[in-house]
Amino acid sequence: MTEGNVQKQLIDHIERASDRSVDPDTDLVEERVFDSMGFIELVLWVEERFGVTFEADELEVAFVSVAKIAASVVKKSAS
Repeated sequence: MTEGNVQKQLIDHIERASDRSVDPDTDLVEERVFDSMGFIELVLWVEERFGVTFEADELEVAFVSVAKIAASVVKKSAS
C-alpha cells in the first residue's frame, strides 16, 4: 500500500461523501469539508477500509488533510 494509492482512495471517498473537490493538501477542518458526524464517518471508513485504528488523541493531527491521513495509514499499516 502506497501513500499515493491511499490518497486516491481517500479523495474519491471524500469527494463522493461531501460533494466537494479536494486535493491531498486541502485542510479538511479549516475548509469545513465535513460536519462533526461526517468527520466521524470518515474516521470509521478509513479504519474499516485500511484495517487500522486511531486513538482519539491522534485524530487532531492525522485527520487534517488527505496527505496526512494517507501518511498515517501507511505508517500504521507498516507497524
